[in-house]
This record gives sequence, C-alpha cells and structure tokens, in this order.
Amino acid sequence: LALPYFFLSLFLVGAEATVTGILLSRLTALPWEVGSFGFLIATWALCRAGLQLGLRAQALATWSLLLGLAALSLLAVVQAAQTGALSTRIWVAAPSLPHFVAAVGQALFLFMGFELITCQADLTQTTALRRALCGSSLILTAFYAIISLGLCCLPAAAQPAEGVAIPQLAMAQASGSWLALLIVVVLSLLASYTSFNGALLTLGRLTAALASQGLLPRSLAKLDGASLLPQRALLALLGFCMAATAAVRWGGMLLPAIVAAAPAAALAYAAAAWTREKPPF
Repeated sequence: LALPYFFLSLFLVGAEATVTGILLSRLTALPWEVGSFGFLIATWALCRAGLQLGLRAQALATWSLLLGLAALSLLAVVQAAQTGALSTRIWVAAPSLPHFVAAVGQALFLFMGFELITCQADLTQTTALRRALCGSSLILTAFYAIISLGLCCLPAAAQPAEGVAIPQLAMAQASGSWLALLIVVVLSLLASYTSFNGALLTLGRLTAALASQGLLPRSLAKLDGASLLPQRALLALLGFCMAATAAVRWGGMLLPAIVAAAPAAALAYAAAAWTREKPPF
C-alpha cells in the first residue's frame, strides 16, 4: 500500500512543478521547462542544506493567497450578476458519471497534504491538533466553494483549458490587472515551495524507512550525521520528481496523476487508521 502511494505522490510533485512552470512562463519569457526544473532544483538545494522558510512566512503567504483568490472569485460573481449572466453560469447540466467520478477524485486530492503539516506540530497537544485539523478542513471547504463559484462565473474566454486548469491563473487573467497576476504568481510560488519542501522532508523519511525494510535500495536509508537528513534519498527523490514532471507535462498526465493519487492516498490513510486500532498499537 505504501509504495503506490509513495510513487503517485511524486507524480503529484511533478504536477505541482508543471503548474509552477506554466505560471512563470505566463509572467516571464522563460520556457516552462526552466521554471519547472529550476523550481525543483532550487527547493531541493535549500531543503538539503537544512534551510526552511519560517512558519510565520509560510502562514502569511498561504493566507494572502487564499484571501486574494477568494476576493477575485467574488469579483467574478459580482461581474456576472451585473451582466445578468449569473443564473446561466451557475445552473448548468449535470455532469456525466465518468466526469462526476473524476471530480470526486479531485475533491479528495484537494484535501490531501495535511500529513505534511502535522509533522511540524506538537503531537502531544492532541486537542489542539484535532481542533486545527477540523478548522483547516472547514476553511478549505469554504475556500474551494468560493473558488468553484468564481470559476463558474468567469467569462468563457477566461475559462481555464481542460487538462491544464490553473484556477489562480484564470482568476488573475480575468481581472485584467498585471499587478494582480504578479501577486498571484509570487504567492503561488511561495505556496508551492512550502508544499514541495514539506514533501521532500516527509517523503525523504518515507524513502529511508522503505529502504531500511528492503522495499527500496538499502543505500537510500543512510542518514547524514550533520543534517540528520537522508541525503541519498533526497537526491533520488529529485531525480524521480524531475522525471515525473517531464511525464506529466509531455505525456499529458496532469489530470491522471491527480485522479490516481487521490484513491491511493485514501487507501493508505484508511489502512493506517485501521492498523492503529489493532494490537499492539
């Protein structure tokens, strides 16, 4: 169960890097490959050196991105209402069953990643941790609902293309402001950095654990004495993430990677919860 979840999570990193490269290419003249692979290498180098963005800076970037995108979404709703197109944009035909199933997979994916956050928390404070997880789930539910409503109300010309749906890019472009695009891209890069940095720290330890059990090459289980990080595992993760990014972008695997990773993660979490309730845990 751990291996499929592990490899599909790396493809999600490839999807994140692809989105990052597209965002940079829209803002600069750089090809998406430069932005995507540069983002992966820079984040890996900082993680390997033990440098991390402060938690306060992470929280500030995340809240700024959430509030900014929510404001752009509400602006799209107001503009649709002013033109009398609100009802036609919202009330659309029901999706087909395959599209509905795909949407459920994406919805699960939207709530993945909490395991990357909880490793930074004090696990002895179980009440605070439970309250934080419940509260963040409610905040995300409200945020995703507003974003979905805003995307529905965007003009047809601003709707994101299928397979490369980047909500923050569509929202910023629909506003018609270059400054809004710049702010959204910068905040998205910070959010992506914290996401990939957390993934490296978490998946690096998972790689070392799987290697120590013989499920991966045992050389990946070695920890560096100075940084206490599995440096070989981090290097292997960088190589695989770069290959996954190329596969996601050139192979058109952005949406399949997201849809496949969601049930794999759900199955892994369910197995962990079931095991925890059994002896000797």
